[in-house]
Amino acid sequence: FNPSELIHRAVSNVTCSVLLGHRNEYEDNSFGHILHLIDVNLKLTCGFWGEIYNALPFLRCLPLPFQKIFKNKKVILAFLNKEIKEHRERWIPEEPRDYTDCYFDEMEKRKNDGSS
Repeated sequence: FNPSELIHRAVSNVTCSVLLGHRNEYEDNSFGHILHLIDVNLKLTCGFWGEIYNALPFLRCLPLPFQKIFKNKKVILAFLNKEIKEHRERWIPEEPRDYTDCYFDEMEKRKNDGSS
């Protein structure tokens, strides 16, 4: 029994609750897939292929395993952009439900002063 996936989901749910105001079900395969991609990216980045990528930049254009990091990143960013877009659509100014709403409120306040 390896509890790491369960722990990752629990910690990710706490993070999602604070940032997005909702949690994901443990059976949610799409969220599980995103967590898996993040895990793969961390292992590749911190492992041998990450070192090769940094040490030998001329190899970056070859189809080596570190290219998977960039493919995974696109999927992860698409998921996050979808979450943010949906959150923005449900956002009610000055009525924060979570950290993201507070960020949207702050961005709106600073919209015209050039600091955002």
